[in-house]
Amino acid sequence: MDPVTLTALTLAATATTAGVSAYSARQQNKALEAGMDAQTLAAAEQQRQLGRQTSQEQQERVDEANQLAARIRVARGEAGVGLGGSTAALIRQVDFDTAENINVLDLNYLANIRRVRSGARANITQLQNQTRNPLLDAFTGGLQGRNMGLQLGQGISQLRRGPTT
Repeated sequence: MDPVTLTALTLAATATTAGVSAYSARQQNKALEAGMDAQTLAAAEQQRQLGRQTSQEQQERVDEANQLAARIRVARGEAGVGLGGSTAALIRQVDFDTAENINVLDLNYLANIRRVRSGARANITQLQNQTRNPLLDAFTGGLQGRNMGLQLGQGISQLRRGPTT
C-alpha cells in the first residue's frame, strides 16, 4: 500500500475513533449528571417524608398525652379529689413523658436526615467518579484508531503481495 493511502486510512480511523470516544464520554457524563440530579431529588423527597412522618408521630404523642390528662381529670372529678396532690403529679408526669417522647422523635428524625444525606452524598460521589474526560477519551480513542488504521494498512499490503510460502 502506498504511504499516502496508508496515511489517509490511519487518519480516518484516528479521527473516527477519537470522535466516537469523545461523543460517548459526553453522553455518559450527561447520563451521570441526570443520575446525580435524580439522587438529589430523591434525597430531598425522603427528607420531606421523614419530616411529615415525624410531625405526625409527635402530634399523635401530644394527642395521647391530652387524652390521658383528660382521663386523669375525669377520674379525679368522679372521685371528688381536688386539684393538687397525686393527680397533679400524674399530669406533670404525662407532660414530662410526652416531652421526652417528642425529644426522642426529634433525635431519630435528625439521625435519619443525616443518614439520607450521607447516602446521597456517597451515591453522588460514586457517580462523579464515573465521569469521563471527553478530551482524554478522544485522545486515547485516536491512538486506538491510529493503531487500527496501521494494522488495516499492513493487512491490505499483505493481501496485495499475496500469500507467502
